[in-house]
Amino acid sequence: MDWTCPRARYWEYEHNGHGLAPIEKDIALSFGSAIADAAEALRQGNPVPVYGGALPWSALYAGLTEAYRTRIWPAWAEQSEVVATEVECAITLSADVTYMARPDAIIKRRSDGTYWYVQDKTTSLNPENFSSGWDKLPELHATARAIEETLGHVITGAYVQGWYKGYQKAGTLYSPLAYCWM
Repeated sequence: MDWTCPRARYWEYEHNGHGLAPIEKDIALSFGSAIADAAEALRQGNPVPVYGGALPWSALYAGLTEAYRTRIWPAWAEQSEVVATEVECAITLSADVTYMARPDAIIKRRSDGTYWYVQDKTTSLNPENFSSGWDKLPELHATARAIEETLGHVITGAYVQGWYKGYQKAGTLYSPLAYCWM
């Protein structure tokens, strides 16, 4: 599988084994990437990577990843087994359009043997607003179809794992979780 532009893919993901990134990323984007890396490490049984961000972001990262490590992931692991993480999946939508996805995790529930996929999302929305509308989001449906097409597993549904980060106002992070952890 490949992108339309193999060179763009190479520079972003493959150069020197990890790709190149812009010198500066928006803090919310870099934080979301760090959380995704931490969740991936925990699902594979590895230590949480160090986050080099400044306070209060580093405190928020420490609190969220510790909660995931000690409370959330053990519950997931008890109820399901990880089939794959961060695997590229694609489905051809038309002769000139291919949808590519990289689900955070594909799991198989122990209770009934069904396959699901897990999508981690950092958010600044309150939980009620964050959870509304996910059942209609094309990304979830298209990713499920791409997994089915690529791996052959029938996907029963998706779990969206929210990571609440608070919100920013005038460049300041307002997060009760960050300040509680500090």
